[in-house]
Amino acid sequence: MIPLRAMGTLAQWNRVARQEVVDGAGHGLPYSHGDEVAAIIRAEITEFEA
Repeated sequence: MIPLRAMGTLAQWNRVARQEVVDGAGHGLPYSHGDEVAAIIRAEITEFEA
């Protein structure tokens, strides 16, 4: 997890990194927004299975 202000830096460091915004999330993201995190990971994994 990175702050929104760092998204551009992440893109410069790794052009293939996937960036998602989960509204209202903080550092407790896996606990407070677990369903959203799981859906993002699931979509990424499914994309590579095909």
